[in-house]
Amino acid sequence: MPNLTRITLITPSFNQGKYIEQTILSVLKQDYPNLEYIIMDGGSSDETVEIIRKYEKQISYWESKPDKGQSDAINKGLLRATGNVFNWLNSDDILEKGALHEVGKAFAENDILSFNGICRTFNDGNFAETVNTTYTTFSKSPEHTIAKPSMGQPSQFYSIKAVRELGNGVNSSLSHSMDMELWYRFLFRFGTDKVMFTNKTLSSFRLHGESKTVNFHEIFRKDDYALYLSVFNQFNAPDFLKKFVLKFELNKNYKNIWHEGIIKPELLFAYFAVRFATEYYTLGDYDNCRKCLIYARKNGYPVDSNFLSLLAKVMLLPTPVINFARKIKNR
Repeated sequence: MPNLTRITLITPSFNQGKYIEQTILSVLKQDYPNLEYIIMDGGSSDETVEIIRKYEKQISYWESKPDKGQSDAINKGLLRATGNVFNWLNSDDILEKGALHEVGKAFAENDILSFNGICRTFNDGNFAETVNTTYTTFSKSPEHTIAKPSMGQPSQFYSIKAVRELGNGVNSSLSHSMDMELWYRFLFRFGTDKVMFTNKTLSSFRLHGESKTVNFHEIFRKDDYALYLSVFNQFNAPDFLKKFVLKFELNKNYKNIWHEGIIKPELLFAYFAVRFATEYYTLGDYDNCRKCLIYARKNGYPVDSNFLSLLAKVMLLPTPVINFARKIKNR
């Protein structure tokens, strides 16, 4: 067997005793020979600790102490990490068979800083049926990747050296979108040249009544849009982009200084402009929709048929005609 890179996998946990044994077994049954598995439990009061103790001889390190939440638990685990590759696996999610061998081989054989696969989503109680598949958006352009993000975090692995350079952890002011914020920081610093993608499924994400994804859409948006506004403010985005995110309540605790050099701000804003143009159009704000599209065209957005169709509507038709056409279409 060729040398496989050392992988540090961290499981942040709190009162997930119903699921954590499946998570632990999905990791241990990988039979990966160079694994550092760390479980950081936030002081669970259910059966979590009892379950962890069943497998503690196979776990590199674990503790059960109060923490400040998921982000804090991940960062505390990273302080102990000795691997070359890092990811976290939440205590209600599952690694697919052979996932770590796929990751280890990719990092051992390629000069990469991030390796990404597909993440399968399933409903609690029905593991066999796939609800959806998600994956980390991958484009040769980091600007495009940032403006149209799609995250498959349990299937997204980083070089730990890169993570150390990016501040040695996730942003603890974010309780929900810390994965996307880390991905953004990575792209601003390193771009996409050393990002690799596989079409293999590396993990399965469980949907259940207590999961963040099911319950906290508004908090995700607060985090996401605070992240966007931070980028817009630092690089002087046009006001119509800032105006869109300021329509919503934001996470006011979030702050970051973005690395310069890799990202071309005007191109990044062009991609955001087209994304927000569609939203403005839906809201009936054709003036800002028009501004977005004109800016995007001037700053490098690659024109396609959808772009031209929307541009033609808002540039050539008066507002009453657009509203009448939309009303007829929606009947």
